[in-house]
Amino acid sequence: VQSPALRLVVEREFERMAFRSAAYCSVEGDAGFAFRLVSVSGVKVARGTDFDAEGRVAAGVLVLDMASAEVIASGLLGGKLSVSSVERKPVRRSPLAPFTMSTLYQEALNRLGMSTKESRVVSQMLFDKGLITYPRTDVAVHEPASRREIRAEVERLFGPGAVSPSERFVTSKKKVQGAHEAIRPTDVSVRVVPGLGGREAAMYEMVWQRTLASQMADAVGESVSLVLRSGEAGFAASGTSYLEEGYRRVWPVESAGVVPPALTVGEVVGVASAEAKAHATQPPARYTEASLVKELEDLGIGRPSTYASIIAKLRDRYVWSRSGERALIPTVTAFAVHRVLMQGFAPLVDLQFTTEMEAKLDMVAENGAMREELLHEFFFGSGVGDGLAALVEYALVGIDAREMVAFDLGVDPASGERVVVRPGKMFRGSFSPYVEVGGRRRSVPDAVDPSEVSLEWALARLDAPRADRRLLGLDPTSGVEVWVIDGRYGPYVSRGRETRSVGDGVTFDAVTLESALTLLAVPKPARRGRRRPQRPE
Repeated sequence: VQSPALRLVVEREFERMAFRSAAYCSVEGDAGFAFRLVSVSGVKVARGTDFDAEGRVAAGVLVLDMASAEVIASGLLGGKLSVSSVERKPVRRSPLAPFTMSTLYQEALNRLGMSTKESRVVSQMLFDKGLITYPRTDVAVHEPASRREIRAEVERLFGPGAVSPSERFVTSKKKVQGAHEAIRPTDVSVRVVPGLGGREAAMYEMVWQRTLASQMADAVGESVSLVLRSGEAGFAASGTSYLEEGYRRVWPVESAGVVPPALTVGEVVGVASAEAKAHATQPPARYTEASLVKELEDLGIGRPSTYASIIAKLRDRYVWSRSGERALIPTVTAFAVHRVLMQGFAPLVDLQFTTEMEAKLDMVAENGAMREELLHEFFFGSGVGDGLAALVEYALVGIDAREMVAFDLGVDPASGERVVVRPGKMFRGSFSPYVEVGGRRRSVPDAVDPSEVSLEWALARLDAPRADRRLLGLDPTSGVEVWVIDGRYGPYVSRGRETRSVGDGVTFDAVTLESALTLLAVPKPARRGRRRPQRPE
């Protein structure tokens, strides 16, 4: 199921490429509480949500420029705002369901910065130590006996009023795989486990918190919304206060913010500060590991036991992330594979098809029924040309793979030739994309931000002086020169007749003498194939 996952990542990138950013300004200030400009002369002031993906603003909305925003902001300094309306509403928030494998992955990334791979490893370690229940579950429900234990522990810690009036999360909304209950500590009375490492302790604490919160009372409070005026300008402020914290006592949530004081219509407040701010609308966010897992789960694609392996396979060849960032960026190769899949095998990467196939495979796993029928339908199809056999037959004769995966960037103004980027061939476990015009080629990183790829970028790569080898220094043991060389299939290091590929994601300029010596110290894998016959004695 990594193919539908790849499709999601690449098509999100297409959305970002098609997006047109729009500029707008806002006015924000402080009057003992935060406020923002919402209207001028009765016309709504634009916010980011008022623009579409083409950068067009909704009808009847005013887009402030910086000059106008600064005039309004400067006019507020030292001035007053009068309260024109006050709206108070009761607020009641309920806790989230206990953890499944996918929601654990999501929360571990968002709160603890753990990748899906690390989350899988750490949760398995906690399970192996007998500290949490089986983690690979998609059931967001605890067993009745477990719920009773959790509620008893909540009452012991916080009193009877902290427990929800009735048990929560007693049934699942969907058909689930297996019979494992939601993730919980095996002993909910233990909040801190002595001797756990930092990452294990952090995940255990998170599981403990979410487990207790799932059977606690609602958080109850009040939201306050103010409309304030200064001349023709209208402003808004809001906040929420909680009278009963409920589950918020154990489950950390965002602050409710500074709540406006108990004001009445006609009252006046002084402005402490006001500022004009420039903004630009942002394209749809790239997927992170957590948001991709959530999307797959919402689509019914993948299972608790497969999410980590899906992400791992994508990261192996098709996505990358900048250092310190979480966003998944598709590689050049990912775009090429996506094009081949969509033009040659679209029925097999259709999201609805994958969802239905997952459900059918669950049925096969449960009782073994329909196995032969399902395999026959998948291979031969249920209609004309929609089975795997027919799709492969068409692909072999009807697809020019070389041209299909060539990304046309435009025409070289000097030669009139097409400028294209191709994914290249697989070599030593990675791909070697290159830019080409006429007979000229230059390798490019597979991990390049798609937003940077343009005709100008490609021509600059082709025209840059070729620095395809660099002396790193001498091997301190042998005294032999150590080089990094930008070869046809990407950079590699050399010491005499010894060579090693630098691997995925490492650029020519990033290689140092120390990293080269580390690579050269690793024995070279034996070549596959027939062994040379030994000469008889």
